[in-house]
Amino acid sequence: MAVLALIAVILGIVFFGFSSAREQARDRTRVGDIKSIALALEQYFSECKTYPPDIYDRSRERDCARSNQTFQNIMPNVPRSSSDQQEYHYVSLRNTPSGLCTQYHLAADLENTESPFLDEDHDFNSQPYSKCGGGSKFNGRDTNGSGKYDLSNKKQR
Repeated sequence: MAVLALIAVILGIVFFGFSSAREQARDRTRVGDIKSIALALEQYFSECKTYPPDIYDRSRERDCARSNQTFQNIMPNVPRSSSDQQEYHYVSLRNTPSGLCTQYHLAADLENTESPFLDEDHDFNSQPYSKCGGGSKFNGRDTNGSGKYDLSNKKQR
């Protein structure tokens, strides 16, 4: 009987360890996806001097005025969250009188709300800004255990 209890305890520890490792791997993938999307956004901005209104809804996309570039040309398959295939959070923002989308806010919801990745994200709040296209404005601050890893071209601390 004691042997069975010991085996059950060992199996529980091993299962918890594997579960935690899988969670960390999925979060690492999400952070990598966000960084890849941010690089593609910067490439688009360098050619178009604006950010795309949406990165998932191709019907909202339009060629930029400076070239025939589209975000889809730069990143044909925009990544989605690895566990549930949900779209990552994205919103383009107006911050100039010209009306161009000169800022963006991008985020992924991490499974581990205590992840060390959350120490290096931007914690930006896009709610006070005017949005340009699809997506919803959101607060990227890591409060109340949100676990939101966010990047923006404008840091706010």
